Amino acid sequence: MTDCCPVCLNTTDQVREKDYGERMQINCLRCGPFEITRTALGILASNAERNTLARARLSHGIRSNTSEQKQISITSANVDDLMSKALPSSKQQLRNLMRWLRGQLMNDRLEGISWPWPETLAGLVGAANGERVSSLIDDAVNKGIVERDVETGVIGLSPKGWSLVEMPKNEEEKSRPVVSPAKTEKEVVKTYCNECGGERNAFKRTSYSRHGSDDDTSWSATVDTLECCGCNGLSVRRSDYFSEWDDFDSDPFTGEQTIIPGIKLSYWPPPLKRKKPKWKRDLPDEVLRDLMDEVYQALSLDLIVLASIGVGTLIDRAIYLHIDDPGCGFPQKLDILFDRGTIGSDERDTLKIVTDAGNAAAHRGFAPDSEMLATIVDTAESFLHRAFILKNAAAELKVATPPRQPKRRGK
Repeated sequence: MTDCCPVCLNTTDQVREKDYGERMQINCLRCGPFEITRTALGILASNAERNTLARARLSHGIRSNTSEQKQISITSANVDDLMSKALPSSKQQLRNLMRWLRGQLMNDRLEGISWPWPETLAGLVGAANGERVSSLIDDAVNKGIVERDVETGVIGLSPKGWSLVEMPKNEEEKSRPVVSPAKTEKEVVKTYCNECGGERNAFKRTSYSRHGSDDDTSWSATVDTLECCGCNGLSVRRSDYFSEWDDFDSDPFTGEQTIIPGIKLSYWPPPLKRKKPKWKRDLPDEVLRDLMDEVYQALSLDLIVLASIGVGTLIDRAIYLHIDDPGCGFPQKLDILFDRGTIGSDERDTLKIVTDAGNAAAHRGFAPDSEMLATIVDTAESFLHRAFILKNAAAELKVATPPRQPKRRGK
């Protein structure tokens, strides 16, 4: 039966199928096949009154999560998330249009297809409406990516467009796992080395890859084992590629459109955001040294809240080593240190502020910005260095310094 799609409100050749309980079965030319609960429809209607793009976002979300093997079900649990995701950028919409054309043409460079009703492509490319799709096609034609015969209404990819979206030749081979052993001729790449500090040359010792694709998207994951050419330290680099992360750019000299591959890199161990002080190994307590390791690891992984909590724990452990456990709160512990002359009034106030920030992170999810976090860590380092390292170093210096010889009378 012909009916109105409850998501995009499209009424052209939309098919309403059998319902199951409160779930409506829909097959829409714009949104594709999906099912949606009546509760989710109520949430959609409420959001659509406040946000004119809510329906377009949900339509694109349905298309993005639907394949021949999987039909998405829209419920109260996921409808808000799908409607909150912004529509793709203009560049990504163009990329989606090109991938759709490639799938329709089945790699036949000389073939074309009848220009579809633009509204049916809005959900697929991620556009707000059919008018935006028409503008997108006009833009693709002007850039020489899409060819269009105005008289017949046939469109297709130009040679330039094919060069941008051409599928790998051996897709079957690319779908298999690949393990590359160490080569006789060592391949050298750039990577970050924590030991040497900064970007360094590294030998690629092994590489393992997985690839996959469907009609519209392709993806891959590659893991490389690297050996620093300087310190011979080992690290692991992971490269994740997803075609929907691709971006477009223009050559500043020729104006030609180029694709910037959507690749995200991650490393293990992660690059240090802040180097541990060299005196850390001289701290007299193993628990204190382990706590410092965890704080710096959290910093490298951008775990801001955990790092803030860790600094508070670090300071509390340092105080415990000085005064044991007096059975009182943290402010009172600082007062005891002050009364004993271990810290001054300014340092007491500063440590109180820092530990309050750690408590706020632990109990209220407070996440300080980078400058605040640097201040927190600076304060903790300064306290630990003065309380344990400088104190011992000064004692050693006192023992090593020869006493002043008394002056002889008459000279």
